Amino acid sequence: MSDPVSARYKEALRHGHVAVFKGRPRDAVGHYEEAGRLAPDRPLPYVRMGQVYLQMEEPRAAITAFDEALSRAPSEMDAMRGKASALAADGQVE
Repeated sequence: MSDPVSARYKEALRHGHVAVFKGRPRDAVGHYEEAGRLAPDRPLPYVRMGQVYLQMEEPRAAITAFDEALSRAPSEMDAMRGKASALAADGQVE
């Protein structure tokens, strides 16, 4: 039997991915936030949130999301790359 929290976490992530695919970024962020609440130690929801914020041209929100991911997994490459992109988009890196 699978852990019910784990199943809800995976479902929230899936809903977020589907929302991104359907062009509904705000919905995606909400689903990723839910996944983050369900599994507060995992970086993936925050990495995905950061990526969505970058697509929405909201670099400061993206930086915050990537920082959350990095606080959970300091070596998370997608979070590091995303944060670098967000800093550049925000004009903090030349």
